Amino acid sequence: MSADGLSLEDKQTRALALGREFLGVRNGHIERADEATGTHKVVASVGGPATLFSPGETLNRATTYCRRTMDADSPVALTNAPEEGWADDPAYEEHGLACYLGAPIFVRGESYGTVCFVDKNPRADSFEASEKAFVELIARLLGRELAATRYEAELTDAHKRRSTLLEAAPDAIFLVDADTAEITDVNEAATTLTGYDGVALERMTVFDLHPTHSRDQYHHLFEDLATAGETTSTLPDGSQLELQTADGDRIPIEMSARAVELSDGRYIQVIARDISERVQREQELRLRTRAMDEAGVGISIADATEPDTPLIYVNDAFTDMTGYDREAAIGTNCRFLQGAETKEAAVDVIRDAIEHEETRTTELLNYRADGTPFWNELTVTPVAAPDGETSHFIGIQRDVTSRKRRERLIGVLNRVLRHNLRNDMTVIAGLGDTIATATDGKIAAQAETVTETARDLM
Repeated sequence: MSADGLSLEDKQTRALALGREFLGVRNGHIERADEATGTHKVVASVGGPATLFSPGETLNRATTYCRRTMDADSPVALTNAPEEGWADDPAYEEHGLACYLGAPIFVRGESYGTVCFVDKNPRADSFEASEKAFVELIARLLGRELAATRYEAELTDAHKRRSTLLEAAPDAIFLVDADTAEITDVNEAATTLTGYDGVALERMTVFDLHPTHSRDQYHHLFEDLATAGETTSTLPDGSQLELQTADGDRIPIEMSARAVELSDGRYIQVIARDISERVQREQELRLRTRAMDEAGVGISIADATEPDTPLIYVNDAFTDMTGYDREAAIGTNCRFLQGAETKEAAVDVIRDAIEHEETRTTELLNYRADGTPFWNELTVTPVAAPDGETSHFIGIQRDVTSRKRRERLIGVLNRVLRHNLRNDMTVIAGLGDTIATATDGKIAAQAETVTETARDLM
C-alpha cells in the first residue's frame, strides 16, 4: 500500500487483489457511499464476472450488504447468506451473493464507504477472526491512502490558488532569503514595478532595489518590518521610502515584510506597492490646503451630508476676521456669526443657495466673537462628489465694512450736496424769473434759459 510511485488506483487494485486471493473469493471491490442520493458507487473492482460490480457502476444503497456494514461501523461477514437468514434481504435478492465480508472505510474520521469481498457461491467455513481483522486492516490502509490523496489534492489546489493569487496580485511580491537578503522568487507585478525580469531579480538582493544613499536606513527598516510584520512608506528619518527601477527612476512605495518558515529555510516575504499617485495627491492636497490657509480672504467648508451642514474647515483669514478660533467654529453651522441686526433677506439668499445647490453672493451684517459687527460679503458655492451629489459648500468671506462705511458716507455727502444745490438753484431760478419779467428782448431770453437750467439741476 505504501509503495512509492503508485497511484491511488494502483494501490486500491493491489489491495483488492491481495484480499481476494487471501480470502479465496471471486470479487473484491470498494464502494463509495452518497448519502444525499442514497446510492453507492463502485470506485474500484478486482475479479469477475465482468458484470459483477464493474468500476463506475452505481448501486442502490438499499440493495447492498454494505448498508449493513456502514450502519454497524464494523465488519459484516456472511458465509452462506440464505442459510443465515438473509434469503429475503434486498442485497441477496438483487445480486445473489452468498458470501460477503466487508468493512467500513473512514477518511479523516468521516464515513467514506466500504471495502467488500464477495462470491456468489457459499463458503464452506466461517470467516475467522484473523480474516476479519485482515479486511479491517485493508479498510484502514485504504482510508489512510484516500486521506493522503485528498490532502495532496488539497495542497495542490491550495498551491494553485496561492500561485494564481500571487500572480494576479496588483502589488509586487518578493520572496527573500532571510540570511542573505537574496531574492529567490517574485510575481509578475514585481517585474512590472522594477523593470527587471524575473531572472535578473533573482540575481539581486532586496537592498539593490533601493537608492544607494538610503540603503543603510533600508537595511534597518527591513529587519524591523520583518520582525514586527508592519507596513510603512517612510524611512527611519521620515523621508519617503523609494524603489529604484532598472531605468534608474525612483518610485515612492509602501512596503510590508514578514518572516515565513518554509521547508527549506527561513524567508522574508516583501510586498511593495507603488504609491506615486497617492503621494502626488497628498502633495496637491497640501498645496491646496496651504493656499487656502494663507489666502487673504476667509474660506470655510461645510459638510452638506451632515445634519445642519456643520463647518469642517476654516482658514486663518476666517479666524482673524471673525475672532473665533478653529475649535469654536468647526462642527457648528455658520449662523453663529449672525446677530440682532442681521437682515433676514440676506440670510434667505444663503438658504436659497444651499437649498437649490447654486452659487450665490450676498452682503450681510455679521458679528465677531467680541460682539463687534462687520459687513461680510459672502459667496456660497456647492461642491459635487464623484457621484454628482453635492457633498460640501465652500464659503468665501470678505470683510467689506470699510467699503460699506465709505458708501454710506458718500450717500450722506450726496444728500447734503443735493440739498445745498437745490437751495442755490432755487435762488438762481427766482432771480432768473425776476430778470425775465423786468426785461425783454435778448436779456429776457437769456434769463429764461438760466431759469430753466437751474430748475433742471434741481
